[in-house]
Amino acid sequence: MTAAADDARDPLLPGRLLTIERDALIPLLRSRPDADFALPTAACPGWTVRDVLAHCSSALIRVVESRFEKGVFSPEANDRDIAERAWGHLPRL
Repeated sequence: MTAAADDARDPLLPGRLLTIERDALIPLLRSRPDADFALPTAACPGWTVRDVLAHCSSALIRVVESRFEKGVFSPEANDRDIAERAWGHLPRL
């Protein structure tokens, strides 16, 4: 039996994996001072750490909710998603 066949039988696997990722990520994010989230990123010129987190959280929500409307990952959509999540500080998750 292949891993793909196992995944197809367990519709809860993605949620469990996301929970594991969340549980590992949240303590790491909480341990950082707010100023760290304003730092620029090398991989995404013009974006801060906060912007990358906002983009990733938005993308994850869209995937989980199966919302793939036209232009969903366009630069304009990315900008809009980041603006919607432009936290003055990282919320206590």
